[in-house]
Amino acid sequence: MTTLVPKPRNPFKWFPFVAVILLLLNSTSNAEEDIRLTPGNSGETAVAMPPSVTKVLSWLPTDTETVLVAQDFSITSQLQLETWDPDFVEMFQRLGIGSLSLYCSTGLDPFMGRKVSLAVHGARKFREPKGFGGSLYEGCHLIIFDGMTANEKESLLSGFAAGASETLQIHGEQVLKYSKVLEDDEWLFWLAWPNEDTFVISTDLGYLSEVLNRIMRGGKDRALADSLIEWKYVDRSAPAWGIHHFNRLGFEDDPTSPFKKHSDGEVFDSEAVGFVINVGRNNSSSAESYYLSKDPAGIEKRVSALKDPLAHTEFTHEIFKEGELTVLKMNHSRNEDGEIPDIVIILWLLGHGTFL
Repeated sequence: MTTLVPKPRNPFKWFPFVAVILLLLNSTSNAEEDIRLTPGNSGETAVAMPPSVTKVLSWLPTDTETVLVAQDFSITSQLQLETWDPDFVEMFQRLGIGSLSLYCSTGLDPFMGRKVSLAVHGARKFREPKGFGGSLYEGCHLIIFDGMTANEKESLLSGFAAGASETLQIHGEQVLKYSKVLEDDEWLFWLAWPNEDTFVISTDLGYLSEVLNRIMRGGKDRALADSLIEWKYVDRSAPAWGIHHFNRLGFEDDPTSPFKKHSDGEVFDSEAVGFVINVGRNNSSSAESYYLSKDPAGIEKRVSALKDPLAHTEFTHEIFKEGELTVLKMNHSRNEDGEIPDIVIILWLLGHGTFL
């Protein structure tokens, strides 16, 4: 089975779920803000992570490996999967809201035109599908709309309930179950709406249960702890950004893990740390990413793999040292044909592999 697909037109047809949390942002929140450094400034400029993002991270299980964030956008027909030809920012917006049309006949129509303040996707335990398609995983998406009334919630929820195969109660909340066969795998989706602002869909019932429990009762710790070095390279002011912290526990089933042994027994990069991407800092058609490792040889192997002709990548890059880290910085953009040639490798480094 080929793992990196040569130049697919739309690999997102295998990115199967919306798991979204819709939360009304409170601009007057007095929650404590986390302070992070702008990438490349090494302390010259401090950027605060919005309290809303901090709050949502506290809802995610602590073993969450990948978090993707898109901020301040509206749901439009451009984000419909069937007509989708995105720039980088729209790509991450799409990752936030997913494809309701996979299990709901109305697709995105109920949300069309709504303002989204925040969309967050969390995922863990990536694994290979049975056949073609994208990586399986446990996770959910969180989307924060800029206001929704209780009546609107009830109306939308009634529409979603009509197509559910099962209804159950978890932590006192109504949860709707859906299923969809994609290639050779049956995907299960679980939908909950714990308050008028918060709409959740997950690919795993255990993950959803923990998210709901954390929303209602809070959590002692949060996903992607403050101590992770990856935060140094995240630009929280960017329209979208993402982190994949490479998990050293239970990686054996994850085909995208740098710690997984190849068929020849060689480990790709035993000192890999994580991957960060900042989207749309300069314009909506560009992104910059950082692959972090403590092994310079691992960085060289990564560059060699990503520049393989079969990968069809077009990024430019530089390599530099920061303390014990070796950093591979990549710059990505749409090409003259309007395509994003690096989309497959970006998804791979975020844990979402594509398989043929």
